[in-house]
Amino acid sequence: MVDLLPFVVLAFAGALHCAGMCGAFALACGTLARDASGSVVAHRTAYIVGKALTYGILGLAAHAGVAAFAHGSGGSVNLRGAHALATWVCGAMLVLLGLRELGVRFPARATHSSTWRRLGTRGRRAFDTSWRAVRSLPGPTSSLGVGLLNGLLPCGLSASAILLAATVPRELAFAGPFLFGIATAPALLLVATLGRMLRGGASPFARRWLGPTLIVLGVWTVARGTLSGAASLAPPCCAASSELP
Repeated sequence: MVDLLPFVVLAFAGALHCAGMCGAFALACGTLARDASGSVVAHRTAYIVGKALTYGILGLAAHAGVAAFAHGSGGSVNLRGAHALATWVCGAMLVLLGLRELGVRFPARATHSSTWRRLGTRGRRAFDTSWRAVRSLPGPTSSLGVGLLNGLLPCGLSASAILLAATVPRELAFAGPFLFGIATAPALLLVATLGRMLRGGASPFARRWLGPTLIVLGVWTVARGTLSGAASLAPPCCAASSELP
């Protein structure tokens, strides 16, 4: 399906990025296979499925959030218009990620408020507690838990996939991010097999093609959102002709 293609492209374009960000979790599954019993293959499969499940659930939540925004606006924003807005945001995020991969740096104003520090500390404690809990689970369920937790960690690529879920038909809102998670498996399995060999020199090479790929995908996403937005503003007699293929 055409609506699922961007999720696959995003996963393959960010393969080396995923290897660097999540490779350590894939490597940890080998240790869990020894400590919690079960084959290494079963643990790594459970980890990848767990991560993909989290992405799928978050994708459903993103789609539901956009739908709730549209329905709660008193009719001032229709569902297609809300999806167009989500598509623009997602496309802009992809472009910014691509520029960052090419070495462009944007000025950022750091906040050091005590509230944010407390939230960050509580978040780390909650993650550490959950990490210890899932590692003690029996068999491959420990790696499944690691995957579920890994999917919650902040990542620009996975956030883009989750935002993309808000722009596709409702029946694909789970399948798209889930497919994205599954499509990252080859890179993660390669890291798990080769250890840190892949991560050593991956970053300069990744920036050469990941950056432009993300920018192209972002521009395409913004253009798609623009067409969808135009269709939402068109009168009923013309809306059908503005539909995307």
